[in-house]
Amino acid sequence: MTHAQGMWSPIVYGRTDTSDSWWRAIPSGTTSTELFDVVTAAFAGGADLDTPRFLLARRGGRWITGVACQASELSRSMATDSQNRELATFVGWAAPDTELPPSSLAHWETSFAQWAAPVYEHWAGADWTLPVRDVRDPHVVAAQPPPWRAEPPPPGPELTRTYGSALFLPPEASHQAWDEGRRTTGPFTLVVGWRKPDLVRADLVTHVCISGTTTASHAKSYAAGTDIAGATTVVEANFAGTSAPGTGFGDVGTPPPRPAQPMSVAVIPPRPLLAPVSMPAPVRSGFWRRFMWASRREVERLEHQVRWLTTELEQVRAAITALDARLSAIEAARPGEGDAR
Repeated sequence: MTHAQGMWSPIVYGRTDTSDSWWRAIPSGTTSTELFDVVTAAFAGGADLDTPRFLLARRGGRWITGVACQASELSRSMATDSQNRELATFVGWAAPDTELPPSSLAHWETSFAQWAAPVYEHWAGADWTLPVRDVRDPHVVAAQPPPWRAEPPPPGPELTRTYGSALFLPPEASHQAWDEGRRTTGPFTLVVGWRKPDLVRADLVTHVCISGTTTASHAKSYAAGTDIAGATTVVEANFAGTSAPGTGFGDVGTPPPRPAQPMSVAVIPPRPLLAPVSMPAPVRSGFWRRFMWASRREVERLEHQVRWLTTELEQVRAAITALDARLSAIEAARPGEGDAR
């Protein structure tokens, strides 16, 4: 059966050769603020991207999908900045969730460079050599046909509800979880390809597939500690393996029934950032935990961004001063206008 090809808008998140502003392209009708959490769930400051991570989400009435990877996977000429630092990027697409869902994970894994490279080259290239003062708002991009062929997901269950928690799944469950996500009618954020559990932004995902989470005993080892994604408590839950159904989205007043399956994973209750939690030293707060996944390269990026923002602030202050002077001159040129009224 032939299905109508939907219309998807590109998303490109990555810095340029000279500027630490990150948003290169966003879909028409949205803002970078609306996209920030879901893109950060996959990108996470560029940490642990020796292998790509793939995102599938349904948020705010949109499908959002994409890949976080080293820029060298997509471009030779825009893989490092002017200081020869390796760059990372996120390239994805968004569309109304009335469209057919994004492509399968298998297609993403084999075709991500082919799909994402032209988009990265175009939108990063548009800003690549511009001076900092000229790199402002992201390009707003109209919808267009995506690089994949539109097709409905295979029949089956939806993703298991998480009730505000992050569900950690083994990597062999990635393809099943992705297909369940494509069938899911409620909001979720799934990231596939994480290798280090302690770097996951558990406050931004509902489902995440992580290397090392492979057996019930290994999942229980997570429960023995409190350092997995900042969890203070860990509730053991079964995963559907390769055939059992998920429980779907719906009311969240009561937990879903526990499936009788042997594979177990950890359900990680989220915690607010900056809230004190019981964690081993030196991780004592959400503030410090946010910086655990920041590599030295990312710290350098943040330092450059602070300097750029400081320059921007000075320019804004100068503009305000100039506007104040103009307003004063205008008021002085119209004496008595208040009396005339």
